[in-house]
Amino acid sequence: MKSNRFWLNLLNIQKQEWPVVKQLFWLQFFQGAGISFFFTAEFARFLEKFPVHELPWVMVLSAVLLWFTGFAYTVLEHHIPFRRFNKGIILFMAGTMLLVRIGSTAITDNWLYYFSLAWFYVLYLLNNLEFWGIASRLFNIRQSKRLFGVVSSGDIPAKFIGYTLALLFVPYTGTLNLLFLGVISMLLSLPFYRRIMGMLD
Repeated sequence: MKSNRFWLNLLNIQKQEWPVVKQLFWLQFFQGAGISFFFTAEFARFLEKFPVHELPWVMVLSAVLLWFTGFAYTVLEHHIPFRRFNKGIILFMAGTMLLVRIGSTAITDNWLYYFSLAWFYVLYLLNNLEFWGIASRLFNIRQSKRLFGVVSSGDIPAKFIGYTLALLFVPYTGTLNLLFLGVISMLLSLPFYRRIMGMLD
């Protein structure tokens, strides 16, 4: 008990805020890990197929995709209820990862390599928009200044563990099957999302 109080004081978290902060941490953790698996797989596959000087074209494509994604997000968030919209974002991210995995088996054209790597940046954008949209509903401005650094810290161990596990799993699963791990990790964030939404009631 004293240990818990020590960490709460160290992180400047009030006792009643801890349950929410903890759920947000794990939400960000699993989504961050899922995106890390996706990036590892698609980056490795792209560099296996193309020379590194082709990467700028991926950035150009991702810029276009990010613009359309941001526009669609802005329009849809005003027309779909908050809870259903954010749940849909999580399922959309998981679903597109699965589609890339299936499409990579069925489609061998070069364009898919460019598109799938560029899609990583779309996933990263959607994850940030969704996560910070939820966090902003839970805390006022004063709380945000204290807590946003803590709740976003789940992204750091997520990437560290995600990239490390990718290295360990690749010899057994193959690069492409890392996408399945990304889908699973993204779906594992849903229970934490449901708990957070319950706290908004």
